[in-house]
Amino acid sequence: MRPMASREVEHAEHYFQVWAVLVNSIGFLVGIALFIIFARPVSHGLADLAEGRVIPQGSLIFLRRRCLLLGQYAALISACIWIVAGPIYPLMIGALEFYDYVYFIASLAMCGIFVATYPFLVVTWLCTHVFYPAFITPGSVAADDMATLTHVDSWRWRYLAMAGALPMLVLALGLILGPSVGSRWATILLGEGGVVSVAGFVFALWLFQAIQADIVLLKEATLAYGTKLDNQEAKPE
Repeated sequence: MRPMASREVEHAEHYFQVWAVLVNSIGFLVGIALFIIFARPVSHGLADLAEGRVIPQGSLIFLRRRCLLLGQYAALISACIWIVAGPIYPLMIGALEFYDYVYFIASLAMCGIFVATYPFLVVTWLCTHVFYPAFITPGSVAADDMATLTHVDSWRWRYLAMAGALPMLVLALGLILGPSVGSRWATILLGEGGVVSVAGFVFALWLFQAIQADIVLLKEATLAYGTKLDNQEAKPE
């Protein structure tokens, strides 16, 4: 496509909408495909267990780690798609000044970092609450299991902080831009964004607490199986 400046700037909104649909569709599909690739071993492992197949201990250790890391993968994929999309929109439109390019790219990167909170919390909750327990069997626990659980426990604090920072950012934007915004609809949009971000934080807080409770139980189960395994190894033949 030729630069927007040679096509008349007033058509910028139209071309932005066209490219937004295209970029969002491609980004969404790429993100889903990448996540499926990362999650496939876990889904195959669950299918094997459901069919009564015996999974080797080494494979169980790998599956437990991969299961706990799926939330981190989902967050990184989401953030990367937002960051990559940042330069694509203005380059395709071609009607922005250099300062606008920088502002547009930085704003999308920031949004991607904040939005990554929810994929992490949702996927991690599903894994700790539903999928991970299926891979815990006597004799298969390892020291790495406790380390990975501890890492996930520390990550959730960071993502909760980002979820809490989003409403504050929207509120700050409302206070800074409110007096200078001439459009009534822009003011309403800022208000709606604030309400949605607060509701999102409440949901994130619930997931945060649910993950915390799951990790406590999973650590207890890991220690219990580890103790049994140590006792069995200590018995004379």
